[in-house]
Amino acid sequence: MLKNYIRTTRITLELNGIQNVRLANVGLGVKAGQAFIKIIDNEGQALGSGSYISISPSQKDTAQYQSTNVRTIDEIIPRDREIGIIQLDVEGYEKEALSGALQTIHRCLPIIILEVNNNILVQSTWFLEKILSIGYKKTVALHNNFVFLCKT
Repeated sequence: MLKNYIRTTRITLELNGIQNVRLANVGLGVKAGQAFIKIIDNEGQALGSGSYISISPSQKDTAQYQSTNVRTIDEIIPRDREIGIIQLDVEGYEKEALSGALQTIHRCLPIIILEVNNNILVQSTWFLEKILSIGYKKTVALHNNFVFLCKT
Protein backbone atom coordinates (compact mmCIF):
# COMPACT_ATOMS: atom_id res chain seq x y z
CA MET A 1 0.00 0.00 0.00
CA LEU A 2 2.70 2.53 0.97
CA LYS A 3 4.60 1.74 -2.22
CA ASN A 4 1.63 3.16 -4.14
CA TYR A 5 2.22 6.54 -2.49
CA ILE A 6 5.86 6.54 -3.55
CA ARG A 7 4.91 5.48 -7.09
CA THR A 8 2.25 8.19 -7.48
CA THR A 9 4.58 10.81 -5.99
CA ARG A 10 7.28 9.84 -8.51
CA ILE A 11 4.75 10.18 -11.34
CA THR A 12 3.65 13.61 -10.04
CA LEU A 13 7.25 14.81 -9.86
CA GLU A 14 7.96 13.52 -13.35
CA LEU A 15 4.81 15.07 -14.85
CA ASN A 16 5.76 18.43 -13.36
CA GLY A 17 9.43 18.27 -14.36
CA ILE A 18 10.58 18.46 -10.74
CA GLN A 19 14.10 17.08 -10.42
CA ASN A 20 15.39 18.47 -7.13
CA VAL A 21 13.41 16.08 -4.91
CA ARG A 22 14.76 12.83 -3.51
CA LEU A 23 12.14 10.47 -2.12
CA ALA A 24 12.88 8.31 0.91
CA ASN A 25 10.43 5.48 1.55
CA VAL A 26 10.78 5.63 5.32
CA GLY A 27 8.89 6.84 8.35
CA LEU A 28 10.23 9.92 10.13
CA GLY A 29 11.03 9.88 13.81
CA VAL A 30 13.29 10.93 16.62
CA LYS A 31 15.77 8.11 15.92
CA ALA A 32 16.47 5.43 13.36
CA GLY A 33 14.74 2.12 13.91
CA GLN A 34 11.66 0.12 13.02
CA ALA A 35 7.98 0.98 13.46
CA PHE A 36 4.58 -0.25 12.40
CA ILE A 37 2.17 1.78 10.30
CA LYS A 38 -1.49 1.07 10.92
CA ILE A 39 -2.97 0.77 7.43
CA ILE A 40 -6.32 -0.95 8.10
CA ASP A 41 -8.45 -0.26 11.18
CA ASN A 42 -10.19 -2.80 13.44
CA GLU A 43 -13.32 -2.70 11.24
CA GLY A 44 -11.32 -3.61 8.12
CA GLN A 45 -11.39 -0.12 6.60
CA ALA A 46 -8.25 1.02 4.77
CA LEU A 47 -6.88 4.17 6.41
CA GLY A 48 -5.20 5.48 3.25
CA SER A 49 -3.57 8.84 3.91
CA GLY A 50 -4.82 8.57 7.50
CA SER A 51 -2.41 5.70 8.20
CA TYR A 52 -0.19 6.36 11.18
CA ILE A 53 2.79 4.98 13.10
CA SER A 54 2.08 2.73 16.06
CA ILE A 55 5.22 1.92 18.04
CA SER A 56 3.94 -1.32 19.55
CA PRO A 57 0.62 -2.64 18.27
CA SER A 58 -1.37 -4.77 20.69
CA GLN A 59 -1.46 -8.51 20.14
CA LYS A 60 -5.27 -8.31 20.49
CA ASP A 61 -5.54 -5.61 17.83
CA THR A 62 -7.33 -6.83 14.69
CA ALA A 63 -6.05 -3.94 12.58
CA GLN A 64 -3.39 -4.50 9.92
CA TYR A 65 0.06 -3.00 10.13
CA GLN A 66 2.95 -2.64 7.76
CA SER A 67 6.49 -2.64 9.07
CA THR A 68 8.64 0.32 8.02
CA ASN A 69 12.10 1.67 8.60
CA VAL A 70 12.28 4.93 10.51
CA ARG A 71 14.96 7.56 9.95
CA THR A 72 15.47 11.12 11.07
CA ILE A 73 15.36 14.15 8.82
CA ASP A 74 18.85 14.97 10.17
CA GLU A 75 20.08 11.62 8.77
CA ILE A 76 18.37 12.04 5.42
CA ILE A 77 19.37 15.64 4.65
CA PRO A 78 23.13 15.93 4.04
CA ARG A 79 24.86 18.50 6.26
CA ASP A 80 26.05 20.45 3.22
CA ARG A 81 22.51 20.71 1.80
CA GLU A 82 20.41 23.80 2.52
CA ILE A 83 16.66 23.33 2.65
CA GLY A 84 13.97 26.00 2.65
CA ILE A 85 10.83 24.12 3.74
CA ILE A 86 9.93 21.22 6.01
CA GLN A 87 6.31 20.19 5.49
CA LEU A 88 4.88 17.45 7.68
CA ASP A 89 1.57 15.62 7.52
CA VAL A 90 2.41 12.69 9.76
CA GLU A 91 -0.86 12.02 11.58
CA GLY A 92 0.09 12.90 15.15
CA TYR A 93 3.80 12.06 14.84
CA GLU A 94 4.92 15.68 14.38
CA LYS A 95 6.87 15.93 17.64
CA GLU A 96 8.88 12.79 16.85
CA ALA A 97 9.57 13.88 13.26
CA LEU A 98 10.58 17.40 14.36
CA SER A 99 12.77 15.97 17.14
CA GLY A 100 14.71 14.10 14.47
CA ALA A 101 15.07 17.33 12.47
CA LEU A 102 16.35 19.76 15.11
CA GLN A 103 19.92 19.94 13.74
CA THR A 104 18.59 20.67 10.25
CA ILE A 105 16.12 23.23 11.60
CA HIS A 106 18.84 25.06 13.56
CA ARG A 107 21.22 24.98 10.59
CA CYS A 108 18.81 25.98 7.79
CA LEU A 109 15.95 27.78 9.60
CA PRO A 110 13.44 26.50 6.99
CA ILE A 111 9.78 27.41 6.76
CA ILE A 112 7.95 24.74 8.79
CA ILE A 113 4.48 23.68 7.68
CA LEU A 114 2.62 21.31 9.99
CA GLU A 115 -0.74 19.69 9.56
CA VAL A 116 -2.05 19.80 13.11
CA ASN A 117 -5.45 18.39 14.03
CA ASN A 118 -5.30 19.92 17.50
CA ASN A 119 -3.19 22.59 19.16
CA ILE A 120 -1.60 20.33 21.78
CA LEU A 121 1.82 20.18 20.10
CA VAL A 122 2.10 23.84 19.11
CA GLN A 123 1.04 24.92 22.60
CA SER A 124 3.37 22.50 24.38
CA THR A 125 6.45 23.34 26.42
CA TRP A 126 8.46 21.12 24.06
CA PHE A 127 7.43 23.19 21.02
CA LEU A 128 8.13 26.43 22.87
CA GLU A 129 11.61 25.27 23.94
CA LYS A 130 12.64 23.54 20.69
CA ILE A 131 10.99 25.57 17.92
CA LEU A 132 9.58 28.89 19.09
CA SER A 133 12.61 29.72 21.24
CA ILE A 134 14.88 29.94 18.18
CA GLY A 135 12.69 32.62 16.63
CA TYR A 136 9.85 30.79 14.89
CA LYS A 137 6.40 32.40 14.82
CA LYS A 138 3.12 31.05 13.47
CA THR A 139 2.24 33.20 10.48
CA VAL A 140 -0.66 31.43 8.77
CA ALA A 141 -3.24 28.81 9.70
CA LEU A 142 -5.19 27.29 6.83
CA HIS A 143 -7.24 24.07 6.95
CA ASN A 144 -5.33 22.58 9.91
CA ASN A 145 -1.99 23.57 8.37
CA PHE A 146 0.16 25.95 10.40
CA VAL A 147 3.03 27.82 8.79
CA PHE A 148 5.96 28.85 10.98
CA LEU A 149 8.64 31.29 9.87
CA CYS A 150 11.85 32.01 11.71
CA LYS A 151 12.00 35.75 12.44
CA THR A 152 15.66 35.95 13.50
